[in-house]
Amino acid sequence: MNPSNINTMKVSVKGITCIGSPQDFSYAHSVLQSLSCLDVSQKFIQSFNTSQTNSTNNLTQSVITLLSNLNNRCLGNSQEIIKYFQQSYEKNKDKIQSKNVLNKDPFHFLYFLLQFIHLENNAPKDPNYNIQEFKELSDNSRHNDYEMNNLYWRYFDSTQNSMISQNFFTIEKYISQCSNQNCGCSFSYGMKNLFRIDVDKAKNFRNSKEPMKSNTNINLYDCLNYYCKDYHVKCIYCEQNAIKHTEFCLPNKVLIFVFERNNHNFIHDIDFEIDIDIIKYLSQNYSCKDHTKYKLKACISFSEEGKYLSDCLIKNNNNDAWIRFIDEQYSILKNLNEINQYEPQILIYEWDNENNNFQENISNQNYISSNNNNNNNNLGFDVMNQIYLHNN
Repeated sequence: MNPSNINTMKVSVKGITCIGSPQDFSYAHSVLQSLSCLDVSQKFIQSFNTSQTNSTNNLTQSVITLLSNLNNRCLGNSQEIIKYFQQSYEKNKDKIQSKNVLNKDPFHFLYFLLQFIHLENNAPKDPNYNIQEFKELSDNSRHNDYEMNNLYWRYFDSTQNSMISQNFFTIEKYISQCSNQNCGCSFSYGMKNLFRIDVDKAKNFRNSKEPMKSNTNINLYDCLNYYCKDYHVKCIYCEQNAIKHTEFCLPNKVLIFVFERNNHNFIHDIDFEIDIDIIKYLSQNYSCKDHTKYKLKACISFSEEGKYLSDCLIKNNNNDAWIRFIDEQYSILKNLNEINQYEPQILIYEWDNENNNFQENISNQNYISSNNNNNNNNLGFDVMNQIYLHNN
């Protein structure tokens, strides 16, 4: 990150507390504060105020209430969110493959918060969609990228329809090339609501390609190079060696990067950029070239006080200020170098092109569409576990 001075200005913001609880909820507060500074959060608030929301969507309502309070410069109270998050897990835990939902870390809280809100609000266009289409693919189908693309878009368009899927779900394409010429190339698709990066492996990969940089920090592009690299797998047809890599088909409005390490030293180890362009990692089959630039909106780190903190880009009277939040406490950062003070745990970027309608891009890429609004949360749980397993 290049140093850049930030003019000290008077800002009116508030942090988040959990009234009446002595427990440390900084892992949750750092996530909620980071989400509150996104442009899409303003749209969530507006949509909630103008639409009829199901009275059973308790978690959604509690999150929107907190976002609205923060937007109005009022202290945020996470008590209801924590309660309904735990209730959502207890209600659905038999359908969730992960046993780490209630881990007190930003990754698990963020991942499942998005999933639970998605489940509460998902209104599939086709409740009768036959998910067995995915489980009974012929070999010829997997070799045909056009057919796989059609199949996945039909699945996505028919089953994913919430404010979360429309803003946080990124579509990925996986290409496998077998060493056996009889097998050839095969294709598959998936979705992510965040990207998990093993920092140690990403650095080793960067060093193998650029040994002269071995003693320097990796940057976010190094992480993306590692994420989209060629890696060895077993061919699904003959079980011989195959090479597989990932491409982005439809990157959504918000990109979330989660960093994992074998050992923590809690000091700056990733030179992340304020502005990124992921066009290099985009599948050539897609034409969303105007939707690849993103701006950093929040960085979640772990402080020496033993609490999670969030450095957020806050808009204040048409000016931008980077502000550090630790629960209800906050301070204005004097320059961007202060964000590099700690080891980043999560980076949240948001699409940086306000002159175009992002959602038009989905319809442009989709071959098949449906207009029936219904609800079937069983499809939602399949997606939750699918994304979680892919992220792991």
